[in-house]
Amino acid sequence: MEQIFKNIYGDLPLVVLIAGAVMVGLWVSNVVYDRGVPNYISRKIGHGAGGLAFLASFVLASAWWPIIISTGFTLLLLTAHFIRPKAVRGVGGSGRSERILAEVWFPLVAVPVYAIAWLWLKHPEAAVACLLFMAWGDGVTGLVRAQVYKGPVKGMWGSVADAGSVSLHIVGVSTAFLDRRGGFRPGDGDRVVFRRIRYF
Repeated sequence: MEQIFKNIYGDLPLVVLIAGAVMVGLWVSNVVYDRGVPNYISRKIGHGAGGLAFLASFVLASAWWPIIISTGFTLLLLTAHFIRPKAVRGVGGSGRSERILAEVWFPLVAVPVYAIAWLWLKHPEAAVACLLFMAWGDGVTGLVRAQVYKGPVKGMWGSVADAGSVSLHIVGVSTAFLDRRGGFRPGDGDRVVFRRIRYF
């Protein structure tokens, strides 16, 4: 038990950095939205910042911090959604129905993913790969749809981008294989080491 608390407190500077990066992402999405960029595009900045946070969580020694951070951002975004929606206008838009909680579901989904894949099954690489698929994969498809359809439309080309996007394959597959092939190890935040990776 003492070791668990030591790991949790030892990760605190990284946790502050991760949370700060997400806050900067939310702020930048607000700035972009205020400059006239449509919400279906400005919210992709939130996707990018969330993806970086999910990827960075891999350096933490325990699943508890990612669960705590995700829960915290879920509560923050949920509170902002109902009490002060303009505070998260870049990812949440303005004038939308209160029933649309897309920005809240994003961190909320991370809680059970971290709990099951990392905490219970002891496969942090699986948790991070799933969450990167959600964050960057959905971000890429949204940008493709915005470019092709010039609006927030679901369509075939967005789905094609989802299935074949470079970010999904490179980030998802390499993240999943790094731990299995002797590469990056969770908890190495103070001594990030990439060893030679052998795929076969």
